[in-house]
Amino acid sequence: MSTPKPLSEAQTSELMKATDRILEKALDEIINQRETPLVVVLDRLTTRAAALSCIAYGKHHTARQFRACAQTIEEGAFDHVTGEGTVN
Repeated sequence: MSTPKPLSEAQTSELMKATDRILEKALDEIINQRETPLVVVLDRLTTRAAALSCIAYGKHHTARQFRACAQTIEEGAFDHVTGEGTVN
C-alpha cells in the first residue's frame, strides 16, 4: 500500500465535515430509530476505532492516543455541552 500524499488544511477540514455528517446520520439511525442503548454504540465505535488505529499505527501509539483523549475529556473539553465544571 502506498503512502497517501498529505492533505491540505482545507482538504482535511472538508473530509472532517463530510465524516461528521455521515456519522451523525448513522448514529441518528442507530440510536433514535433502532433505539440502541448508548453504551452499546460507544462500545462498538471505540472498539472499531481502536482496532483501525492498532492496524495503522500499532498498539502503543493507539494506547497513547486513547490516554491523551481521556486526559482532554477529564480536563473539561466537553464541559461547555455537559454543564460539568460550571459554578452555579
